[in-house]
Amino acid sequence: MYEKEDILFDDVTPLKPHVFTKAVVDHFATTPSYWRQRYYVNDEYWGGPGYPVFFMIGGEAPIQPTDVSHETFFINTLAIQHKALLLPLEHRYYEQSYPTPDMTVENLAYLTIIAQALKDLARFHGHVV
Repeated sequence: MYEKEDILFDDVTPLKPHVFTKAVVDHFATTPSYWRQRYYVNDEYWGGPGYPVFFMIGGEAPIQPTDVSHETFFINTLAIQHKALLLPLEHRYYEQSYPTPDMTVENLAYLTIIAQALKDLARFHGHVV
């Protein structure tokens, strides 16, 4: 099985800039607190309004510009076929998407509950659609 690190990219792969969205630390708290969650946008293949938007959430690794710009990745192949807008959201606690100031056991509780990540994606969907 190949890992991402096994794939070599040429120097002409276009790199996409990242952006941030306002995210909620604990979607089930009565008083929300916020943090910045990173995502990328690839509209290179998008057919415009009426065409699909493909969301993906990074998992087990930070999202990278090549995740949304290199045609060898499956999600990019699908985006080309369907003329889709591609929006990968970085999973909480990876690279630049930290909802808490430290990695204490108490704060890591926001990582281990899958419902938090699903709510992140649902909120992100509402932000961009």
